[in-house]
Amino acid sequence: WPALLAADFFTTEVWTHCGLLTYYTAFVIELHSRRVHVIGSTPHPDNAFVVQAFRGLAGDRDVLRAGRFLICDRDPKWSSAMEELLRAVGVRVVRTPASAPNCNAHAERFIRSIKTECLDRVVTLGERHLRQLVRDFVEHYHAERNHQGIGNSPLNRRHLPLTILSNPYDSGGGGVGLIRSLSGQLSGQNRTISELANLPVAQRPARGARWLLFTGAGTGLRRMFPSYLD
Repeated sequence: WPALLAADFFTTEVWTHCGLLTYYTAFVIELHSRRVHVIGSTPHPDNAFVVQAFRGLAGDRDVLRAGRFLICDRDPKWSSAMEELLRAVGVRVVRTPASAPNCNAHAERFIRSIKTECLDRVVTLGERHLRQLVRDFVEHYHAERNHQGIGNSPLNRRHLPLTILSNPYDSGGGGVGLIRSLSGQLSGQNRTISELANLPVAQRPARGARWLLFTGAGTGLRRMFPSYLD
């Protein structure tokens, strides 16, 4: 199970100075952990792009290492040159049957998630905007989003999210953190958020971080660490 990887593309319509372009984003997902690695976005997904994208990922031995299997469909973008590159690092490519997306279900489920929870809700203005959206969603996907296949827990908690609004209904004064990102499009919860108020100065958020915190019922909105706010 830890040896299985899956790869796929998803498309996004992007407004550019040349008009509306379709961008193709390639990614690899580790099936046992659900961890996603975005390897590139381009309006021209040719053989050179795919080979270069995997060459960059091949440097990460924790992902592409000998004895692993990469599941992908029969899209011609997954070229023989890509297979040769992966074979050189010990990764075997396994093609799914034609017109059988359920054979690559984990990758297809990630595509559905990023589209319905993020990209379908935003008008994407340029390649830089697209890359920022994808990067922010993947961070949310790893740190805040629950995953049913691994016990409804996130892959890793993000300790200092950018924007925090805490629930004031905790009678113990602790509060439940509501973590927001992408202008509120994505959200998560964390019961330990209010403990940030007691952190040593060295462990507080970096300068420029934007966050607010409710602490306990009746205390109202408390602006934490104002010297760190723009």
